[in-house]
Amino acid sequence: MPLAELGPYIAGRLPATAAGVRVAGDPDRRIATLALAGGAGDSFLAEVGAAGVDAYLTADLRHHPASEHLASGGPALLDAAHWATERPWLDVLSLMLKMAFGLPVCVSNVVTDVWTILALSPSTQEEKERLA
Repeated sequence: MPLAELGPYIAGRLPATAAGVRVAGDPDRRIATLALAGGAGDSFLAEVGAAGVDAYLTADLRHHPASEHLASGGPALLDAAHWATERPWLDVLSLMLKMAFGLPVCVSNVVTDVWTILALSPSTQEEKERLA
């Protein structure tokens, strides 16, 4: 699918957060392969670039590493909230731990994302409404 569609697709499948998913790259770029790192993943940008994937989903991307990655022709980037990229696999891990050790395991459903509000400038909000 095009990168412009992948961002909303992923945002609709990860746990909801105030900031959603930020997307960097050519909106028309066709995405067939996606690399994923839960939590802060900009330390893996070189490996992702060498892997030959079309896009990379992670969290906590920093400006300069992300811009240098894109400038060097690296895969498109999708940046979600740290918590949202880690929470989805915890139920599977919980089951694995229960089966391996026979102990009760409780996964917290407390949202630990520190960002609670996404404040758009009035012109950005108007543009979003115009395009909707």
